Amino acid sequence: MSGPTKRDLFLRACLEQLGNVVVWGVLDCSELIAIGEKAAGLPDRRATHRAQTYADENPEAAEPPKPGDLGFFGRDWAHVIHVVTLTADGHVLSADGATSATKDYETAEKNPSARVRLHPDVTWYRSAQFLGWRVHRELDVLTPPYP
Repeated sequence: MSGPTKRDLFLRACLEQLGNVVVWGVLDCSELIAIGEKAAGLPDRRATHRAQTYADENPEAAEPPKPGDLGFFGRDWAHVIHVVTLTADGHVLSADGATSATKDYETAEKNPSARVRLHPDVTWYRSAQFLGWRVHRELDVLTPPYP
């Protein structure tokens, strides 16, 4: 009998953030992904990774995407500004509304759009074009047995 996969743990941790207030640099799109990764046993990347870093480190297109794969928005692949993940029911989980103007909790809390939210697809995001889904490759790497 096997336990939950890394993808399961990743998605569970990300979904636990649903409804939380989004604050730039505290809980924004890249921090949401990093929280899920940490729960899945991956390194804590909250201080080191941004949407562009995730795009650069996950170059393989996901067609079709699996739950836990990453979706990216931007002008092009060299200018990624937002990262999301796909849920098991086919929704898009996103930490929305974090801009350089929402760097404190009080400001973000007043903005009802600054929340971790579920969307039925990628069309809600109008700040940049959707670039595509990428395989969140480390979620499929088996963890080596430890003594």
